[in-house]
Amino acid sequence: MIYDFLTENDGNELYNKVQQYIDELKQHEINYIIILDHFGNEGNDSTKDTSSILLSHISGVNAMIDGHTHKEYNYTSKDKDEKIFMFLRLEKNFLI
Repeated sequence: MIYDFLTENDGNELYNKVQQYIDELKQHEINYIIILDHFGNEGNDSTKDTSSILLSHISGVNAMIDGHTHKEYNYTSKDKDEKIFMFLRLEKNFLI
């Protein structure tokens, strides 16, 4: 868990560290990168500590699985390279 160590005010230290790890994985020829986080979005909140804000500062991810949010939502968000991601709140009994 890197978040607890990178909690300065503007979020850039966290975004840069996540991007660094993504870039390192790509150098090792990792084909798919999935981020599992627990930021939530609380209805597409505009604060820095949301999954969609993190996504907007990084690139090279194939999917993001988010936790925390308990509200229903369905919207799209873009990563740093303008790749579109869909955010959905799935039912609690949904199995992948």
